[in-house]
Amino acid sequence: MAINIRQVTDVPCTLIDLKNEETIKGYRSGRNWLLHGEAQAPITEEYLIETIKLLISDGVFDGTQDDLLYWHVGFCLGVMSGKTIPRTEGE
Repeated sequence: MAINIRQVTDVPCTLIDLKNEETIKGYRSGRNWLLHGEAQAPITEEYLIETIKLLISDGVFDGTQDDLLYWHVGFCLGVMSGKTIPRTEGE
């Protein structure tokens, strides 16, 4: 059963249901990073590809750092949602 993120964590509706606590934390951070002007460059598919390459080179996909992997997936989702899902109260 998917958690209603809006009720539990005040995270706005997302394109997919988020269940993992680390993913939700990363999602919040990604939205904050984009919505509050910390992003230095336009967010394109290149950003996503370069992030995935960096995570691979850092060994995040080796199965021993799942919390970090979930956090980064959430962060990327948060950044991408910041371009399409409007800011909500409290963000």
